[in-house]
Amino acid sequence: MRTVIRFLTPLALLLAFLAPAGTATAAPADSERFVAFVGSLNTCNGEIVQAEGTMHIVIKVQKDGTFLFRFNLHAQGVGDQGNEYVINWNRTDRSNQNSFSFTDRILVISKGSAPNFAFIFHSDSDGNFTFDEDCRG
Repeated sequence: MRTVIRFLTPLALLLAFLAPAGTATAAPADSERFVAFVGSLNTCNGEIVQAEGTMHIVIKVQKDGTFLFRFNLHAQGVGDQGNEYVINWNRTDRSNQNSFSFTDRILVISKGSAPNFAFIFHSDSDGNFTFDEDCRG
């Protein structure tokens, strides 16, 4: 079932982009939780982190016809230099027939003395994008 959801989610996104905006009634949200594996790079120290955790995906058509896709990943893992990390990744996509935007926010938090890393990326259909990364610790 989880594998099916992983393949159907991109199809649902495509259909949402192509479908005309509906009336003022919104459909209920689709929500799914599953185990996920993620790899991340802590650019502060060059450490590659492999982690496992829980991903929560929510897909919803809003009353105004806007399509909303969100996911949240919370995972724990160990880097190739032996440091332990907690990873929090949040993504929000919004779209309608005329525009889209998405924002990724990834936090790679060390449980020890390794530096913490934050990555934020935003883009929209007007060609605007921002990219910010920050090292702390």
